[in-house]
Amino acid sequence: MVLPDQLFSFFPTGMEMLMGLPLSLDWLRPEELRQGLIGGGKFIHAYMAYLCVMLLVVWHRDLGDSEESPSLDSLPPLLFLSIPFVPILASWAFVDFGSALGWLGSAYFGWRFFYRTGSFHDAAMAGVALGWSLMVKYTGLAWCVIFGLAWIFLSAIRKKSPASLIPIVVIPAVLSAPWLLNNWIRTGNPVAPLLSGMFGFGFDPVQKAFYDWHAGMKGDLNGFRHLSFGAKAVDLVLLPFRAALQPERFENNPIGGLIPLLLPAFIMGIWKRKKGMAWIAILSLGCFLLWALTYRDPRFAIPLWGLYLLVGSLGLRKTMGSISESHRSIFSWGAIALILILSVNQSEELFRRLYAFGPAIDCRINPEDYLAQRLPSMRAVREVERKREEAPIKPTLLLLGQEQSYYFDSPVRGTDYFDGPFLAGVAQEASDVAAISQRLKGEGVDWVFINRETLEAHPANRLRGLWFTANSEEAVHSIEQVSAGQQPDLNLEKADEIPAFRRMHAWLIRHPGYIEVSLQTGQQKNRPLIE
Repeated sequence: MVLPDQLFSFFPTGMEMLMGLPLSLDWLRPEELRQGLIGGGKFIHAYMAYLCVMLLVVWHRDLGDSEESPSLDSLPPLLFLSIPFVPILASWAFVDFGSALGWLGSAYFGWRFFYRTGSFHDAAMAGVALGWSLMVKYTGLAWCVIFGLAWIFLSAIRKKSPASLIPIVVIPAVLSAPWLLNNWIRTGNPVAPLLSGMFGFGFDPVQKAFYDWHAGMKGDLNGFRHLSFGAKAVDLVLLPFRAALQPERFENNPIGGLIPLLLPAFIMGIWKRKKGMAWIAILSLGCFLLWALTYRDPRFAIPLWGLYLLVGSLGLRKTMGSISESHRSIFSWGAIALILILSVNQSEELFRRLYAFGPAIDCRINPEDYLAQRLPSMRAVREVERKREEAPIKPTLLLLGQEQSYYFDSPVRGTDYFDGPFLAGVAQEASDVAAISQRLKGEGVDWVFINRETLEAHPANRLRGLWFTANSEEAVHSIEQVSAGQQPDLNLEKADEIPAFRRMHAWLIRHPGYIEVSLQTGQQKNRPLIE
């Protein structure tokens, strides 16, 4: 599905929803308490997390030596689930675990091909997993590059036939062909809106600069880009420790203290092993650099943590294997108990969320009331839906600043959080405030849903609107200044000097020709009055 004016809708998303078996469990609940696609989708994302854990268990068994302690096969799931944000993320409507399943699955079958079977079947399964990662999330493009380079390198080292690369290229291309062809036919860019400099159509210079800056706020990546070579090397070495100790600087997705503590076990796990450690090390390094240099949100590096903990559990298993049999069981159960204690200790956020979600799980509250408690804008969403149903002819609805378009039961037109340039572009072309409404009505927009918390409530959001309404070169330069920690030439103090910005915010306040619903997501007193 492609939403008009929404660049990110060209990305392949949600293919993991095809695996809807867990969603069918929702039908066991009373009709008035069913979560539906909104809440039921959480079951599927949790199912993706479960499959990732099971894959790590299977791989751990395949990698283990017979003389080592086999009683620690439960280590991978324990270690993986000990990451505080992992069980939380598994309950959210995000696609990261669906994507991680493709990454880890292709890595596993690649390992089987190079170090165990050498069969075409495993190469083909690796290709299928790559295709799955592409169909779930656009970051699969980067993983395909990392995986392809690692495959070529290992093929040369282990003298594999170049023909083994065919399923790695052909199968993902076939599986992602509908997305690529749709984009190519509609826009001329098969990977729209990415690589706009090569194909055209996609992010313009201001959008690209803004998204680079926005991504760079995670983990102080903007500051990293201006460090010397030596300082960058130190930053990369310390990055996992910083992510563990300063989760607030990493999108509040804590990786917990076990990740850095298991570094000795990781080294022990990789030491003197000959069953695929080079393959795992290459892919882990690629994942780490992708995370460290592009978007430092730990949830984007789930495959990295999976591979790291896989090898770390092998190190613990090897250590236990060196202990005498009479004491091995004691040490094994002691290690498991210690991991459980540390996991519980660092998972306060998980228990808080489970407590909040409890009434919805055990049917003491219906999904609508639960969503209304969690999301301030939910009552406004439902009010708009009710009024649309009561209208003789269902009006078309345009979203401005509403991040979760899937909370609407009926079809909507979208520019969500990522499409701030849309209204700015309309304001640039319009002669006055009324002309903005005329332009929207000319495109068939009957109603407009304005989430003021996203568009107006925070100075950074207003600054974004200022950049998108300004001259392109000035905006890019100002974004680069902010990225470098400097005072931008274009700031909110100069808002009066940009007519398009004044028109845009005057329209957001008055929106002539459109009636605002009574339930507002932002207070009138908090709105910037620029007319």
